[in-house]
Amino acid sequence: YRPATNLVFALTVLLVLSIVLEFFLAALNLLVQRHYPEIFAGEEVASVTEAGIALVLVGFSFLSILISIAGLVLFFVWIYRAHDNVWALGAEKLEYTAGWCVGWFFIPFMNLFKPYQVMKEIYQASDPSADETSWPLVPVPAMLALWWVAWIVSALSGLAANRSTEIYVLSLFLAAASSIITLIVVRRIHANQQIKAHGGEREPAKQIPEEQ
Repeated sequence: YRPATNLVFALTVLLVLSIVLEFFLAALNLLVQRHYPEIFAGEEVASVTEAGIALVLVGFSFLSILISIAGLVLFFVWIYRAHDNVWALGAEKLEYTAGWCVGWFFIPFMNLFKPYQVMKEIYQASDPSADETSWPLVPVPAMLALWWVAWIVSALSGLAANRSTEIYVLSLFLAAASSIITLIVVRRIHANQQIKAHGGEREPAKQIPEEQ
């Protein structure tokens, strides 16, 4: 068992940054659309102010894309580690391997439902109350289905984001919602694995030695 504490911390930082940037970009795009619609209309920029606003939009959009890509890569690394830890914690008769837990995200058509099944297996097998063989009986929370729906809808809206400012803003809000739910799911699974690794109990807090 290899604790994913540092990995989860780094992923949390990236997801939080991504969420903040997505909300900021959504609000900024709405303001620019309202006060400087010519920027989105493809018209020639007529002032230094408009040029500066356009550069800010491009700059923050590029930064958001970079952070999203980094977060996605780290998320795949976490999935690999989380499933590897499931094996280490003793779960038996698992359907997937750690490698395929990541691989299913890249197989056309299969990536519409397999990643959800992968996350479901990781969640159930990480539950502290489940033993080596009873983990498939662990109830799956609605949060997991919500995570996958948000992931799919966010991805589809992102593909159509270049059609209009309104769709782009909607895609940003959906991406932020997806990131929030992903963060909740990741941290919950990590917490469950930590509890399970320590015998079903939370790690005891360090005691301050009493003065003699």
